[in-house]
Amino acid sequence: MFRKLASINMKNADLSTKYVVVKENGQTKRITKKEDMEKAIIQENIHKYHQTETTCPFMKTPLDNHFGEYGEGPETETVLNGTYNPPSSISEHTKDYLELCKLPKGKLIINPLTRSLDYYNDSWKKMKERTASRELHFGHFKSASYQNDIMQIHYNMAEIPFRSGYSPNRWRNATNVMILKKEGVHDLDRLRTLVLMLELDNTI
Repeated sequence: MFRKLASINMKNADLSTKYVVVKENGQTKRITKKEDMEKAIIQENIHKYHQTETTCPFMKTPLDNHFGEYGEGPETETVLNGTYNPPSSISEHTKDYLELCKLPKGKLIINPLTRSLDYYNDSWKKMKERTASRELHFGHFKSASYQNDIMQIHYNMAEIPFRSGYSPNRWRNATNVMILKKEGVHDLDRLRTLVLMLELDNTI
């Protein structure tokens, strides 16, 4: 029945990445060979995930001193509560962004490290059950959010890395894959990068 509905709704298109299109010297080029596609994808991901290192105002003085490398700086809380006085040297776009970071009183937590089990549960109740996941389905977590003794385990597993900076070995090994965001659009800079976690015997 669901396959028929997908066909009726035109949602049975093949979105696999069979080739990519790159731009070179103002010209577009289609790459179809697997090895060449992999090289182009690797270079695109390197560019994508490092592009802010030389341009992001939060990684330069004075904002890097205000907010630190991971948002742990002395001015983070003043931004969140709306009392931060931005330096005149930063752009208007950056000032607007900082203004939008202000949190509504009574609705969101100021310091993420203070989030409670109840807050964690509530966040899972809002998740979409159809979101793709591996092994444990999102529906598992949504169901567990109504049982504190079960959710306590998930909460601890999330909080320990978040608070300590430690990450299990299995989180440090993954494969990046590129899929189409939209059917027929193969431009390399418009593809979506997914991270597939790898199976390891030692998961600690």
